[in-house]
Amino acid sequence: MSESSKRQKSILIICSNPIVLAKTKRELGGYFDVDIASNEDIAISILNKNIISAVIFCICDGLNNITESYPDVLCQTRTLLIPVIFLAERGCDEDEVMAFEIGAADYIMRRTGTVGALVNRIYLRIQAGENEQILLSNRHNIMQIEQGLHKKGFTEPRNEQAGSIDIPSEADTGGTNKSVSQDTSLQASEALLNGKSIIIADDIEINRDIVALILSGIEGLRLEFAEDGKQVVEIFSRDPDAYSLILMDVYMPVMSGLEATLMIRSMDIKKAKDIPIIAITADVEEKNIAEYYKAGMNSYIEKPMDYDNIVSLMVKYCS
Repeated sequence: MSESSKRQKSILIICSNPIVLAKTKRELGGYFDVDIASNEDIAISILNKNIISAVIFCICDGLNNITESYPDVLCQTRTLLIPVIFLAERGCDEDEVMAFEIGAADYIMRRTGTVGALVNRIYLRIQAGENEQILLSNRHNIMQIEQGLHKKGFTEPRNEQAGSIDIPSEADTGGTNKSVSQDTSLQASEALLNGKSIIIADDIEINRDIVALILSGIEGLRLEFAEDGKQVVEIFSRDPDAYSLILMDVYMPVMSGLEATLMIRSMDIKKAKDIPIIAITADVEEKNIAEYYKAGMNSYIEKPMDYDNIVSLMVKYCS
């Protein structure tokens, strides 16, 4: 996406910390038309005057006070279908869950030197919000979207929150899903995943969609989705030998990722002892990482996930 097209989009950055607010405006000001607000009154005034494509909340000390401090902003963004993105200075799985319960379009942990990736992710959420508005006013577009998904190889209708997706091989589609700009070593790594099946567990639908998008270019890879740890155990138990790896969110309702890992490892079958289980988490404090390994997980991926890292880990444990 060209920088000029991003510049046409207006975003509102909200933060009570003046230093973080100024830093975020400086980082994103080169890519978007930026308005800033340090409190709800200013934010509402801007929302009433200007056409805003996305609202960015900079989170410095957790999300606990957001619903109390910005109820009108959250209400107005829901009414106008403006995507709300939480940009956290420090990642926290509990905050991520709360963000999506509030109605966030995304929860992003700020990382040094990744402004370009942040800009692209914000723009992706803006596009999704615009697409939602189009869908609401043009219901017949749903059929066109389903046809497009089938053309791209999504062979099962995505009408449930959890399910499976087959990513077609090059032979199936008559073409390739990978960009020609990918280097040879990455293509070779992806080829090792052809024909593999993995279970992806995350209770938040948008996170499952992000993983599906990240992995959509790997031909022949089958993705099975679960909404909680209990579903992971059930899916794995039905056919343990069918799966090569499990990507497991740590904090989920019903049964957490750690509880599901412990249950799988306790099964009296060899595959349950051997299958690689990789934690997906924004909580990478040393003491918590130790808990992941203690439960029987093999490794972890820090959110937001990086394509090269996730592919290299999958290749390492699936080969």
